[in-house]
Amino acid sequence: MGEPKVTVTGGPKAAQQAIAVSAMRAVLRAAPFKNLPTDQYDDWKEVTLNFEPAL
Repeated sequence: MGEPKVTVTGGPKAAQQAIAVSAMRAVLRAAPFKNLPTDQYDDWKEVTLNFEPAL
């Protein structure tokens, strides 16, 4: 419920901003998250995703 929170660390400020926008867009495009088991809410109420640029 509500909007996702994006936290970016490291790198130049401009890159952080671009990564944050890209991450938010990816999460919102994947929504809605249907069929998540309510009895397992504590397991999925918070999800941490790590985005790393390809080398």
